[in-house]
Amino acid sequence: MWGWVHIKRLRDGDEELLRTLLVAFKPGGQSDYHLQQLLGRNDVHLLVAITNDAPIGFLFGYELPRLSTADKMMFIYELEVAPEHRRKGVGKLLIEAVLNYCHLQGFSKAFVISDESNEAGMKLYQAVGGRRPRSDDAVFKFDTRSG
Repeated sequence: MWGWVHIKRLRDGDEELLRTLLVAFKPGGQSDYHLQQLLGRNDVHLLVAITNDAPIGFLFGYELPRLSTADKMMFIYELEVAPEHRRKGVGKLLIEAVLNYCHLQGFSKAFVISDESNEAGMKLYQAVGGRRPRSDDAVFKFDTRSG
C-alpha cells in the first residue's frame, strides 16, 4: 500500500478483478478459460494498481529464459494508467514493484520496449533507472541485482 494506491499481483482466483481491469482498459471480452490460463501461469506477471477497490493501472510482464545463462529476464510488455491518474506516480509504483520482485528473485535484468514518441513513457523509464544501451533504439535495461 502506498498512500492511496495498492499494488496487487493477480493470481489464480483473481478472475473477477481481471475482468474489471479488462472492462476499464481492454474492452472486448476474454473467455473465462483464457483468463484462468493466464492467471495460472507463474511466468506471467500482471500487477494492478488499485484505489477505492477499482483498478487504475496495470503492468503486464513475462519472465524470459535465456540461452546463454540460467538467469532470467523480465520483459515489461505493457504498462497503462488511467488518464485521470497519470503523472501521480502510479506507473512508477508499478515498475518499482516488478523490479523489486526481479531483484528478490535474482533476475539478471528487466527491459521494456518503447517508441521514441512516447515521451511520458521514456521519461518514466529513465526516472526509475532504465538506461538506453544504444541511442538508436528505445530498449531500456534495468539492473535488478542492485538494491
